[in-house]
This record gives sequence, structure tokens and C-alpha cells, in this order.
Amino acid sequence: VWPWLTGAYVEACVRTGVGVEGVLSGLEGHVGDWGLGSVSETADGDAPNAATGCPFQAWSVAELLRARRLVADA
Repeated sequence: VWPWLTGAYVEACVRTGVGVEGVLSGLEGHVGDWGLGSVSETADGDAPNAATGCPFQAWSVAELLRARRLVADA
């Protein structure tokens, strides 16, 4: 699973009026797992969705920040 795709998903939901409550909760919880304020490159698709790949992925962090802004501005 690629966390950076969450930004595009949240944007599509906001633009079409679909609720996004809880969508970011998993990523918000993950921010402190591997490194302070970071999001990993990928996550395992099966529960418990363990972080994989690069532990400090800039585009994953950027999309989480963008998604937060989209939700706040909605």
C-alpha cells in the first residue's frame, strides 16, 4: 500500500462531497512509528498494515500534510 495515494483520495472525496472522517487516522497514528513526524514509503496491505520500505519518505509526508489541509479547508 502506498500512503502517498491518500492525498489524491482525500482530494477526490472533498471535491465530490464524500465524507473523509477517519480516513487519515491510520496515517496520523503512523507518524511516530518509525521516526518522529515521518511516514513510511509503503505499508503491508494485510492487517496490522506494518510499515515497509523507506521509513522517511518525503512524498508520503507531503501528501499527508496536503490531505490534512484539504480536510481543514473543506
